[in-house]
Amino acid sequence: PGLGTAWVHVADPAAFIRPDTPLDLEARSRGLTLHLPEAVVPMLPAVTTPLLGLGLNEFSPALSFGISVDEAGEITSVEITPSIVRAARLTYEGASARLEESPFAGLRRIALAFEARRRGAGAATIDLPEVQVRVRDGRIEIRPVASLPGRAVVENCMILAGEAVARYGLEHGIPLPYATQDAPDNPLPAPARTLSEMFSLRRTMKRSQYRSAPAAHSGLGLDAYTQATSPLRRYLDLVVHQQVRAHATGAPLLTITDIVERIGEVEPSIS
Repeated sequence: PGLGTAWVHVADPAAFIRPDTPLDLEARSRGLTLHLPEAVVPMLPAVTTPLLGLGLNEFSPALSFGISVDEAGEITSVEITPSIVRAARLTYEGASARLEESPFAGLRRIALAFEARRRGAGAATIDLPEVQVRVRDGRIEIRPVASLPGRAVVENCMILAGEAVARYGLEHGIPLPYATQDAPDNPLPAPARTLSEMFSLRRTMKRSQYRSAPAAHSGLGLDAYTQATSPLRRYLDLVVHQQVRAHATGAPLLTITDIVERIGEVEPSIS
């Protein structure tokens, strides 16, 4: 018995961007999309998001992750397939208001069980106020970002997909860039509850690193993790998609040496 299967669909630029093509090399030189108060400097050409972003056209190419989870929040099976999806966009506010409905209620149960399992494994919980800073017509705008239950469900599903892809890669011998984080040298003696404790907790945490071999991600409470949900704005996510898609279609895979080279090339721009 289990809680069911969560399907996480992610825009799939790897359907069109092959390794070492001019567009791949340009994305690699940038490393990620840079968000500034005055502007956004995209990793990929500005036309890419309108063409490939889920829900921006009637049908969109996607890489779809089917992840089955049991009552303890453990992954029991993973299915990954290239797909064409028909997505409808929904705000966090709209999703939060419908969490008692199907299919949102099922996703929430999976997300809560997964989060509980990660917390039991020592995942850090940092709940600090968030704001968006924009400069419009020479004026600075600062807007708070509401902490909504719908946002938490999406965040946990994204992390769930990252663990699922890492496990899938290990099981099938697919070289991937793994996101890792060493445990703090001086962890706090008790869980952080106040704002000051949250700041203190964040100060104890070490910088995350990318590696070609799996290692623990202390902050997420996971033994293996790879980022796979933002290939339009993070180059190593795009590499993950290229690798998983190549495995699914029988195309040649990048080698571990190729992965190490790509990590080394993008690290200066993403650190």
